[in-house]
Amino acid sequence: MVDQRILNSDILVISDQKDEQQFLDYIDGGIDNRGKQKLIELFRLMPKPITVVVENYYVDKVFRDSYYNYFSSKHFDTFRNCKRISFFEGDNIDFEDFILVEGHSKLQQNFIGYTVIKPISPGSIGRTMVDPKRLAIPKCFVRTTTFSAVILGAKLYLDSFPFSSQDTETMTCAETTVWSILEYFGTRYPDYKIIYPSNIIEVLGKQSYERILPSKGLSYSQISALIKDFGFSPRIYVDNAFPVNDFKRIFHYYIESGLPIAVVIKGFENGREIRHAVVCIGHSNQTKNVSSIKINDLDIINSADLYDDYVIMDDNQIPFKVQNYSNLSVFNNTNVEGIIVPLYKRIFLEAGDASTIIYNTLLNSGYGIKKSLQSYDNGGENYSENNPLVVRIFLTSSRSYKNFRAINCSEQELAKVYSHLPLPKFIWVAEISLNSLFKQGQIFGEIIIDATASRYSHANSLVAIHYPGYLGYRLPDEPLNKIFDMMAFYSKEFSNTYPMYNMNLIIGGQ
Repeated sequence: MVDQRILNSDILVISDQKDEQQFLDYIDGGIDNRGKQKLIELFRLMPKPITVVVENYYVDKVFRDSYYNYFSSKHFDTFRNCKRISFFEGDNIDFEDFILVEGHSKLQQNFIGYTVIKPISPGSIGRTMVDPKRLAIPKCFVRTTTFSAVILGAKLYLDSFPFSSQDTETMTCAETTVWSILEYFGTRYPDYKIIYPSNIIEVLGKQSYERILPSKGLSYSQISALIKDFGFSPRIYVDNAFPVNDFKRIFHYYIESGLPIAVVIKGFENGREIRHAVVCIGHSNQTKNVSSIKINDLDIINSADLYDDYVIMDDNQIPFKVQNYSNLSVFNNTNVEGIIVPLYKRIFLEAGDASTIIYNTLLNSGYGIKKSLQSYDNGGENYSENNPLVVRIFLTSSRSYKNFRAINCSEQELAKVYSHLPLPKFIWVAEISLNSLFKQGQIFGEIIIDATASRYSHANSLVAIHYPGYLGYRLPDEPLNKIFDMMAFYSKEFSNTYPMYNMNLIIGGQ
């Protein structure tokens, strides 16, 4: 007979608020009050009933790293093991499912995610992964990747983004932000590695002339230097260095590109000015009505102006929090002061310069879009002041873009061109649509720019231009004029609409 001491896990079912309180009573002493509140908020975003599996002696790799490098040196003992709480939809999960092959399939089908409870206060909520598609949050577009978890021997998978609370000693909001971004990249891409708190402390120690622990937080340059040391070429943007609206647009271009960015927020707490760091990983599905801007006699809407709500990972809140751009934290009178963008080392053309090249191309008197719009007719959905152009700018990999266009383009000739056209590893894309078509998720053209070009390349960074009825492109050994020569000829084949690119972000929420 199995020794009962070995059965150190428990299964509980939560159907209502009474069950939630009973669960908190069950783990009382192992979690601080803020952690309890976060768990309650998470429970209420999950479909009821849910089954909760509690592993009472869980070895968490992130906390164990902090424990041996810091907490074990303290006079009073800190327990080195954690609890892990795993969430499953429904009330029909039991221990037998973890030891039967058919049970593993049921577990995977109902797996919502997990959270680690660290034996410290504050910051008892540790590494947390939950599936945003299963949470009752506003519908949104977010960046995730696939993580695995072995729970009582069953290997399960979910798409998520790393989250954790700060412990205020080894990991403040800034270190937690860096860890979260690098945990994501290290899991998703072989070019990067997963890091631990000790790795962050080691890098900071080489840069500092004083002790690192307990942490006092990080500056812009320290956050950027950390990200750079782990294989990126980061770019720092500060709001007051840009004209009105330009900073917000740059912010959105990178979010639309599926890049998780470190966001530094300035706010106030009890009358005291503070700065706080969060990770932004997506935007809401909800757009707002904005007026077009007339540029060179063309009415244009920049799609970045359509969005006000963004998805953040804030250690003061719960994962996948959707909040307004003007208030991306729990503090008062906040504003986004700056961002740190973890760019791939071969991306030399940044968002602001790419945008300038795109608009100069679109509005050019010789090869701009105006001539195409004069003859465009899509069943009455024509360009007008009341149906302006919409321009959507984002960065993506050419591999993903080719794959999407090859299988999601109603124009076979256009799909053939893009599937064969040599492209750099990363490209900036400006999708062009009309307001009425944009609301349907459709576009009728794009401009493709080489993301490995420099800001001084200007038009020489152009790879392809497609307007309704016109298509021009060039091979790597062909001059820029090749694009313009091709665009002198109208072809009805290139005048249909097709779906906008949607591989950078996935749909979350309900």
